[in-house]
Amino acid sequence: MRSGSLACPVAIVGYAYRMPGGIVTDDDFWRLLSERDIVRESITDRYGRGYRPIGGFSGPGRFGSAYEGLIREDGEQRLDPGLFGVSLHEMTYMDPQIRMLMGCAWESCERAGWDLHALRNSPTGVFIGSQVASTANWRAMYGTNEFSILSIDASMLANRISYHLNLMGPSVSCATACSASLTALHTAVNSIARGDCDRALVGAATYLGSARCSVSFNALGVISPDGRCHSFDADANGYMRAEGAFVFAIKPLEAAEGDGDHIHAVIEATAVNTAGTADDSGGLAQGRYITAPTRHSQVELMRVARERAGLGPGDFDYIEAHATGTVVGDRIEGNAIAEALGGVEREVPLRVASVKSNVAPSRRSRGTSWRPTWKSTSTAARCRCRRRASRFPTAPSWSVSIPSVSAAQTGIVWFGNTGRHGPGCGRYPLLPGQAT
Repeated sequence: MRSGSLACPVAIVGYAYRMPGGIVTDDDFWRLLSERDIVRESITDRYGRGYRPIGGFSGPGRFGSAYEGLIREDGEQRLDPGLFGVSLHEMTYMDPQIRMLMGCAWESCERAGWDLHALRNSPTGVFIGSQVASTANWRAMYGTNEFSILSIDASMLANRISYHLNLMGPSVSCATACSASLTALHTAVNSIARGDCDRALVGAATYLGSARCSVSFNALGVISPDGRCHSFDADANGYMRAEGAFVFAIKPLEAAEGDGDHIHAVIEATAVNTAGTADDSGGLAQGRYITAPTRHSQVELMRVARERAGLGPGDFDYIEAHATGTVVGDRIEGNAIAEALGGVEREVPLRVASVKSNVAPSRRSRGTSWRPTWKSTSTAARCRCRRRASRFPTAPSWSVSIPSVSAAQTGIVWFGNTGRHGPGCGRYPLLPGQAT
């Protein structure tokens, strides 16, 4: 893969989101990270009792867990149709993912201070991580009509925002499964660098509107029976599915600084690849399936992204990991992180953790994706304040880490998530040269 630094660093100047568990502000999210355990709701409220696992049985037609990270339908999925010029009849057939994204796009522009009237006919791009809508499995109450295809077609997740805000830059939906939002971000950054657009809205959404997908994931054996995600832990037994949406407003860093924008975070480099089928040069891996990653591809991806940012392994002190909470996925990712970023002398250990243990993954909105990025963005100021006092939120308890590497070998500390966060803070050593 081609290395080299990003010619056009990009700033995140606005963001908006929808999350389960009544999380509607950054303060709510911070309390989740520092005090709460995990966001989860009973599946009975969404799908009925027929899908609940019975005892240890979760066979055909049933879920592996009685919980999912579900958004309350009386709040986060609402949208003012008049604001976007949508009729009430059309709203009836509109995919909740589209509703969440349109609302987030508007709020993100507001937070960024973008004049929506000035954006009309501007080269503003829209890049959305997507998949086929869950509502594609629904049988319309009043039959199929002219609005049905506009909710089923994944391209509409981006096109709707461009249309209703009258934006004339690229409007792209990226369907790459777990990495969809990262791919959308990567595409947006490259489009800005090439001059295809001068700013962009980047986001993703997941709505668990059909039981069919959850039943299928359970059949794959990746759903945690206890409705938790034990990242990098010996208790890892799968993950819990969740839904949500986010939109970032991004623009070139130089332009953001020149305009006096509030800069929440800076994207110095992005990279994208795929796992392939072979493990290193040893041919096809026995027992490996398309849903499993490969270690060497993840190592190469991290190496390229790091080199494009002009950074060395020792320049990192925290990694927000994908952390599937599965034995296979955590072991592959953990050892890939150790290989790509370990093996150097560190005065401060490299810490590895994942917000997925608190929120659970929104599938097309995850990967190295919106929640890790937003976690780092929305809590950055608080974390810096904590760092000045040389303290950091205490990690949950953990037993035996999944990766087959030790802190003594790599200088990397793995945080699994089997216990509840405490309200206090633990010691977090400062990097050399940092003042307290």
